[in-house]
Amino acid sequence: MILTVTLNPCIDKTLYVRRLPANTLVRTSKVELVTGGKGMNAARVLKALGAPVRAFALVGGETGKLYERLVREEGIPLTCAWIDVPTRTQITIRKERGGAWVGVLEEAGMVPNTEIDSIRDKAIAALKGAKYVLLGGSVPSVNLSGVYREVIEAAHTRGVVTALDSYGRALEEALGAGPYLAKPNKEECESLVGHKIRGVKSAKRALDAIHERGVRLALITCGRKGFYAGYEGAAYRVEPPRVETVNPIGSGDATAAGLLYALSNDVPVEQALRWAAAAGAANAAVWTPGGCTAPQIRALLPAAKINKI
Repeated sequence: MILTVTLNPCIDKTLYVRRLPANTLVRTSKVELVTGGKGMNAARVLKALGAPVRAFALVGGETGKLYERLVREEGIPLTCAWIDVPTRTQITIRKERGGAWVGVLEEAGMVPNTEIDSIRDKAIAALKGAKYVLLGGSVPSVNLSGVYREVIEAAHTRGVVTALDSYGRALEEALGAGPYLAKPNKEECESLVGHKIRGVKSAKRALDAIHERGVRLALITCGRKGFYAGYEGAAYRVEPPRVETVNPIGSGDATAAGLLYALSNDVPVEQALRWAAAAGAANAAVWTPGGCTAPQIRALLPAAKINKI
């Protein structure tokens, strides 16, 4: 079973309109609600691929109750840690034709220090029965920055393979626990290693710097250009299949999900990178983050290019 952990989830609400004029009232023709957050987007892809998956999320308030209901309606088993701070919401207004959209993401609230220990303990308890754990996204407040690190340390003692897809202080602290897999994007990685990534040479230096922190499998994602990867002394440049981009949000999460799906099925790492690239591309070709299907991902596998560097 693969567990995904999302400490900063949100509810994505998309309002469809026929036009987007300024300074006037328009009516929606359709409303869509979907659960967001990097771990939840990845869980959606894993479920589509048929992987046994369970989600853990930090939720609160009436929006937290809605979040819990929406996840269960998707058929994803969910464990919640409840806090007093309401789960945030993202509002997206999208034109029915043409694809133009604008989104506004609500800032997360400060989690009281008195709730930190309980959140950590519940996240660690959720590891029971897991073979892999993916810790995804930011943390809602700085006092939670150490939770990912503590969950990774606990996972190691239980023999659970750890994957980290975070950024900022939470990423920096969690890397200290030596996760098996780390997947920062290019900008996050540049901040982490202290130099720009402008090509193969600088990318390999960055991969080496991540490996020095105890990470065995490192990815640096570069959007539609694909990603660099390093494993057991080998480095790769992975070019994703070309697709018509509908919505790139969540493609990094889908990349992590595709990779973990393959690894959990004993696919060799070099071929698992192909699954990662195909899943990321398939996600970009649909509107809902993590909303791609297994047939869409499988169809793109042959078009992913894996080159040693």
